[in-house]
Amino acid sequence: MSTGTPEQRFWLAKQRQAQLIHEARQYRLAKANRDNRSNNSSTTRSKWTWLWLGQLSARIRALHLREELCSDPCPE
Repeated sequence: MSTGTPEQRFWLAKQRQAQLIHEARQYRLAKANRDNRSNNSSTTRSKWTWLWLGQLSARIRALHLREELCSDPCPE
């Protein structure tokens, strides 16, 4: 560190501390935004997956029901 008066060194230390605090806040905000975005996307993805699985199972049930109804010879 450069030699200077104690007041100058104190002022430089306070400036550096303010910079570090500002950078830490920016980092936390950016990290929080990334975390929220990833949580939201995984929640949305799981909702779509469950919706897709529900539709798939409904189609399978409908096909199965149609086969049961037509176990006797069906008119074509």
